[in-house]
Amino acid sequence: MIRWLVTYREWDFFIAAFGETHRGGHILWPDGRDSESEVLANALLDVYRALDKALGELLFAVNLKSTTVIIFALHGMGRNLSQEHFVPQLMDRVNRRFSEMEPGL
Repeated sequence: MIRWLVTYREWDFFIAAFGETHRGGHILWPDGRDSESEVLANALLDVYRALDKALGELLFAVNLKSTTVIIFALHGMGRNLSQEHFVPQLMDRVNRRFSEMEPGL
């Protein structure tokens, strides 16, 4: 979609993000603790390779003589250990508690 959009018309400014690498970094980061991990060994590497291919196709689609391209990456990605799956249950409990309170308290 990004390649289509960038060639659809002339742009004064165009920005695109590949969110797959961010989510992949959280979900597919190799655990390293056991050999029977549910994540395939090269899953994250496959995501990065697909991104490399997509970036190459995108750069091929634009006129690099008249286009300034800036590529950056957020480093420090790792396995997501935030336990965010508890948030909906916790928020439900908080909302129930406050909905039971008398108005003005």
